[in-house]
Amino acid sequence: MKKWYQVRCNACGNVTIDLADVRIGEYVGSCNVCHEGLLQRIASFSFTRGMKPHFNTAVGGYVESKRQMDDKLKALSDRDSVRTGTTQTYERVDMRESAALGVSDEGLDATRKRRREAGLDHPTKKTII
Repeated sequence: MKKWYQVRCNACGNVTIDLADVRIGEYVGSCNVCHEGLLQRIASFSFTRGMKPHFNTAVGGYVESKRQMDDKLKALSDRDSVRTGTTQTYERVDMRESAALGVSDEGLDATRKRRREAGLDHPTKKTII
């Protein structure tokens, strides 16, 4: 969840949004519009992505909210912990957040080369200079 802050220039009155974490009334920096005034925090708000109702294969059913998804994952964790005898913890992961998944571009070139050599991918027709 990102937290955004609304700031106002004390010289020209321009209001913008910033990610700077300061208390209400404190100054963040200089104005990007007039370059004379200081930006003062006036409000803050949070932003989270919503979840559309959908069939989720991980829980094997229809989910309508993040809370319902978390409840179903918790129930599956409990069931599988009893079944396997080890603690299982299932969590919701946003596939758009590669850092949370531990994904990086490291080794990507080697993987692409192995796939091409195995005949799984066709070579690109782009000319690299």
